[in-house]
Amino acid sequence: MKKYWGSLLAALFLLAAGGMHQESKAAFTNADVDGLYDYIWFGQGVTDAVDIDMDTIEFDGAGGFAVPDQAQQAATGTYDMIEKGRVMVFSMAGEGMISNAGAISPDASIIAIPETLVDDHPGYNLLVQRDSSIGPADLAGKRYNFVDFSYFRQNGRLEVSAGYMQMNDRGTSMIPHEQYNSVEGDVDKTFDSFPFTVEDGYLRAGNAVKGIIGTGGDFLAIAKKTDGQEPGVVLMFRSKNVGERALHGFYHLTSYTVDTTVTPWAAGADSGLLYVDGKGGWSVVDGNMGGTYQVDGDGRLLLNRTVPVSETITWYGAVSPDGQLFILPEGNDDELGFTLAVKLPPVSVTLNSPAGVTITTQDSATRTRMELQEAFQNVPVAFQPMGEVFEFEATVSSGTPSVFTYVVSDLTGSVGDLTLLKLKENDDSLAFTYAEEAQTQNPVDGMWWITRGNVYQTRAGTVNHGTSYTIHFAIEDNGDYDLDPATGTIRDPAVLGTVVESPGGGDGSESSGCFIHSLIP
Repeated sequence: MKKYWGSLLAALFLLAAGGMHQESKAAFTNADVDGLYDYIWFGQGVTDAVDIDMDTIEFDGAGGFAVPDQAQQAATGTYDMIEKGRVMVFSMAGEGMISNAGAISPDASIIAIPETLVDDHPGYNLLVQRDSSIGPADLAGKRYNFVDFSYFRQNGRLEVSAGYMQMNDRGTSMIPHEQYNSVEGDVDKTFDSFPFTVEDGYLRAGNAVKGIIGTGGDFLAIAKKTDGQEPGVVLMFRSKNVGERALHGFYHLTSYTVDTTVTPWAAGADSGLLYVDGKGGWSVVDGNMGGTYQVDGDGRLLLNRTVPVSETITWYGAVSPDGQLFILPEGNDDELGFTLAVKLPPVSVTLNSPAGVTITTQDSATRTRMELQEAFQNVPVAFQPMGEVFEFEATVSSGTPSVFTYVVSDLTGSVGDLTLLKLKENDDSLAFTYAEEAQTQNPVDGMWWITRGNVYQTRAGTVNHGTSYTIHFAIEDNGDYDLDPATGTIRDPAVLGTVVESPGGGDGSESSGCFIHSLIP
């Protein structure tokens, strides 16, 4: 929120767990952000390049918030969902603070909000839903990949580092291992362990360090302000071998960076949109830029740019165990910071039916690749859903196939990479076949195609994010794509996605460039 809310502690230490395995939503409303969240704020201070604060915020579920423990000033404001309920904007009453689009984790337990102030002191807010049930056992024995962004006041130095933290078997101490690339190769520097305690959902280390712990133990955010000398933030995800396929779809990027080439240093808070293909490639939405990535066996993320120029952008980022979020260290010796990326949920599906067909029930839900494989038969291992799973029942009077449609606007890439998959619980799931032309007359059971307006999109064509496309698919009563054996009724669960067969990767070496600033035109 804002740096003027008070330096409540000489040393602040925030540990937050992000709830990586809770139910995800396709779209948020203001009612989904409700109750207490603990947060850290960090950004450009009045005299320092980096300042930091910690507090609690309470959302009312109706577009308003307050800071219950704020004694220095009235701390209230409003929030609202935009972009079809997938991101959040935020404003502070009477303070002139306006946020860029904020990213919300799939279970609404983590919110990242870059902010801009009228007094030109940008900031960044990381909010974590309050959970007091977590204890040492939730942290014991786990390894976490981290990105550390810190400012050393004594010598005026700003640093970004990456590595991993190893918890002991009791969840009472952690050992940092800093890792980076150099001309000599990978470097792993081990530091002394430091103890901590967990009580009533809070983390404490020493007499002056207090932390707040969220749900699950998969995500940790540490806000540090050691004796006023080293303000900074450490973001971590639990290490897991997830592979390139875990990253797939559109990700909302939020970042905080400091440009050290100017005097005084200039901070910036930004947001952007990235598409990741699940097989080692990424591209900027609405921008001429892309490249490759790889996720190693420890869940560390390396990113390279190949368009318009080839260079390694970042090194040793961290991926969440479910691939829904990732962290990247930012920049080079001149511009430093970090990026936190959150996967955007798909836009909800609303089906339309042809004349003579009545849709009696329809529902949709977001399912991960693993959830699809568990719930349905023989879903391809490499299948990645790009939209919601939709299920409907319809009554038909004709014996010919009926063509159902729905509109989407969050697709990107080649039409040939897309697959519409018929999901079956007790038999092999089936892929619909892409039609060689729009079947406006005499549709065939199991065919599908895409149009933009009334224009058929060939298999060799491309689709672009933000453009509306209509998905058409044909199902015949009691045919192979109808799950209801009763005559006159069609039942169809299906999902649109891609089949990722061959993950690739880069061979990151030294870090250069600034990722989020490179992505946003």
